[in-house]
Amino acid sequence: MNYTKPSFSIAAQINHLESRGLVIADHAKAEHYLSNISYYRLSAYLYPYRLLPTDNYVAGTTFDDILNTYLFDREFRVLLFDAIERLEVAFRTQLIYQPAIHHGPFWFANRTFFHDLRQWRQHLSRLDNEVGRSSETFLKHFFTKYDDRTPPAWMSFEVVSLGLLSKIYENLKPSFAPKKEISKHFGITQPVVFESWLRSITYVRNTCAHHSRLWNRTLTVTPAQFHSPTHTWVSIPPANNDKIYYLLCCVWYMLREVNPGSSFVVKLKELFAKYPVVAPTSMGFPATWENDPFWP
Repeated sequence: MNYTKPSFSIAAQINHLESRGLVIADHAKAEHYLSNISYYRLSAYLYPYRLLPTDNYVAGTTFDDILNTYLFDREFRVLLFDAIERLEVAFRTQLIYQPAIHHGPFWFANRTFFHDLRQWRQHLSRLDNEVGRSSETFLKHFFTKYDDRTPPAWMSFEVVSLGLLSKIYENLKPSFAPKKEISKHFGITQPVVFESWLRSITYVRNTCAHHSRLWNRTLTVTPAQFHSPTHTWVSIPPANNDKIYYLLCCVWYMLREVNPGSSFVVKLKELFAKYPVVAPTSMGFPATWENDPFWP
């Protein structure tokens, strides 16, 4: 079957939305936003307001409701991306420092530290490719001065993707002592849990980087349930870990370790207050989440 739906002008898009029951009080405003936020992108924020099983919208739903949901999601992604950046930098630092202090600057080239040799070779190849694509001045200086094929960890690991670094960490043998020291730095005594959180955080980071809908997304890469916290954890952990709330629990738990003065929770609560159209429960938050000591 071929795709046969026609293209709509901005005016036709507005008429189409109104025909489905969306209240648009200011056509000029709607035209402005639809000219800068594509109808298809905005449709992801329209869907929760549909009166299923029809294509109509719940009575009283306004264009401003949809726009404010979109704006909330955009600001939420910015807030979360900033928190993830701090965790990513801390993880890079620990993955450089902990093994290097005991096993030297090229520890990642020692296959005895890894349990899957095929993955180890693939990761080394990816490492060389990503380093080779970098235009950082310090790398150009290294290759001009030294004959080594790959720069030391404290150079290489600063320019490669979080996804690759998390895979390198995951492939480390459980018996490799620095692996546990790295997870302990984030308040997690079980590296297998930390591995899972890294995978999920990488997935969410990429979602943020591509400006994709996040607020009510069902996560396809989920963080493992946490049963052995060494510090304050949520009083009643949610049963489902495929909503963004559980990932936020993971992020805040680790963020307190690497950035104790973080204003992440304050800004999150301010964001909900700014956009009351967004219900925290749609993101997996418990109804009484603000009363939990975990969220001061």
